[in-house]
Amino acid sequence: MDSQLFTNSLLSRSQSNLKPSLKIITQESDLMEQIEKIRHDIYAKELGQYEESSTGSLKEPGAIFVAATLENKIIGYISISRPEDSFRLSQFVPAESLRNALKDCAVNSTYEFRSLTILPEFRKSLLVYSLMFAATRWIENHGGTHILAIGKKSTCQLYQNIGGVFPNVPDISIGKVPYKLVSFNLSQVQNLIQICGQQIKESIQWDIDVPFLLSQETNCYHGGQSWGESGLDFNKRNQLIVADVLDSPFPPSPKVIEALKNNTEILSMQSPPTQSEPLIEAISKARGIKKENIIVSSGSSSLMFSVFPKLIDSQSKVLLLTPMYGEYEYIMKKIIKCHVDYFQIDIKKGLDLESLSEKAKNYDLLVMVNPNSPLGSYNDLHNFVKKLKSTKIWVDETYINYIDGAKSLETLHQPNLYVCKSMSKCYALSGVRVGYLAGDVKHLKSFIPPWSVSLPAQVAAIEALQDENYYSQMLQKVHQNRIQMENKLIEKGFEVLQGTANFFLVFFKQHTADEIVKTCKKDGVFLRNASTFDKRLGPGCIRIAVKTPQENIKLLELLSKFQ
Repeated sequence: MDSQLFTNSLLSRSQSNLKPSLKIITQESDLMEQIEKIRHDIYAKELGQYEESSTGSLKEPGAIFVAATLENKIIGYISISRPEDSFRLSQFVPAESLRNALKDCAVNSTYEFRSLTILPEFRKSLLVYSLMFAATRWIENHGGTHILAIGKKSTCQLYQNIGGVFPNVPDISIGKVPYKLVSFNLSQVQNLIQICGQQIKESIQWDIDVPFLLSQETNCYHGGQSWGESGLDFNKRNQLIVADVLDSPFPPSPKVIEALKNNTEILSMQSPPTQSEPLIEAISKARGIKKENIIVSSGSSSLMFSVFPKLIDSQSKVLLLTPMYGEYEYIMKKIIKCHVDYFQIDIKKGLDLESLSEKAKNYDLLVMVNPNSPLGSYNDLHNFVKKLKSTKIWVDETYINYIDGAKSLETLHQPNLYVCKSMSKCYALSGVRVGYLAGDVKHLKSFIPPWSVSLPAQVAAIEALQDENYYSQMLQKVHQNRIQMENKLIEKGFEVLQGTANFFLVFFKQHTADEIVKTCKKDGVFLRNASTFDKRLGPGCIRIAVKTPQENIKLLELLSKFQ
């Protein structure tokens, strides 16, 4: 970053006791008159891009602005266009160039920077970065993942300093001023806060209704709010309907229950086999996978946190599907801090494998969940993964057992393929935590800690694998119950995206998902706000977990109130 930006103070000496305030304003603000005068002075008089007006004002078409004010006088601003707005840069950038720039962006969460405009006396100060930082924080807080902008060619270094990249498209001229198209992946923009965050914080007054820093949460949100309601009081918990997580609605196999009951004392007292050797043997036999191609741990999330840092690093490029299980994005962005791009699944039509194959060739790792959560869509991926040899592929098959005739990839031994299997959802073992990874995993075994699967969990999983007939019957009942619920909601006039596993999506038009979740919680019913997975799902999207027939009846009655 240009050191000159730090040797100049943010304000002149006569103003050194003042701090500019950063705030969000809209077209309704009294400050819009000032913005339109500044816009005229700079873009008409200074740059000659518009004809000068006798009123000394130039209409600003933007809707949202991050503005810096000093004693209620605007000294700089950035205009922001949301994904649902028309990008103004489309007036200047050829359509093909814009398509190329959007290839690596999640279109539904790509925003536009417009009109980075600063009074001349503040252009060599930290105010430039303060405004850009504030705009990125507002965008991140509203679900944005990418930003597009056009910046003056003379200021390219400024954009590069905070992680901007310049797509390989021709330069643009507006009037006599040359511009370049620039894009930002917000997972990379943290360079700004690492370099000058403290100076920004000390130099401005933060009057924006979003946190100055990204949330310092140490985990990804997974639902499970019901534990806050019940604690470990299981009598109280039995009165709740927990449909915000996708635990199995049926109990484990009677063989599992018997083994745990009959051996409770020893299962609690003794350490398990160090590397879960009996469990690996049972998985190998049940699934037809060589033992050396299996590693196990306490659930799929444990495997993800152990394995991903050994497959990729901060310099890697990762392609995620969207919408998809949020833990993957969390690990990539917050733990590994690598470059993340997105490939959109069509909400109604499903996954375009041909287009995905072409795009995935340019990445170090592709992560997929099949069947997808939260959409429930399923694809036979055998031909897809056989053709994609240059990219590591991680396929999460947590819910695949719910689908009759589904073809798991776990026996397809291919050097770049890793198949993650949870035993939580389909075997009703969420509480004991068991998962395994199939693939070329010999080099990963040493990174799985000893005793990673408890003794009760190993025994439960082995017994479960030996009672496939029981689980087949239970999964079929869940399938029937889900279809029944979907059809009843459709009959009542609800829009439903039908599933394939133990969940499906419902879209509410008159109520937001947040409102529905909060209302149902008062009745002891916990649902998942699915709009947080992907903004394309809309503000009224709820993910419904299929429960017992009795619980499903109560769910249907409750949801009917929101028509």
